[in-house]
Amino acid sequence: MADAAHVSIVFCGGCNPRIDRGRLAGELASRLAARGCRLSYNRRDADLLIYLSGCTADCARHDGPPGVPGIAVAAAAVDAVAVPEADLAAAVIEKADQYLQMKR
Repeated sequence: MADAAHVSIVFCGGCNPRIDRGRLAGELASRLAARGCRLSYNRRDADLLIYLSGCTADCARHDGPPGVPGIAVAAAAVDAVAVPEADLAAAVIEKADQYLQMKR
């Protein structure tokens, strides 16, 4: 992909994790790389932001830049829809794929 989408995974502070954020981030990184995305962490100047919050406070999304598409993981929910922890990566990638298809 000549103009690879830049995706950033933005973490919360990790004070009350109810999910394994590290495992999830690793799985997302692998799947995004396989799609040809450029990946970074905790940068907000990307084409797509994946906010990865360990609990329902959704702190990773606080102060998100306006106008930048984002997908919010807050504990076992993706964009406020409950998802079993084992299925979080698949749910996020499905949403990311929708955005990436629109970007092409």
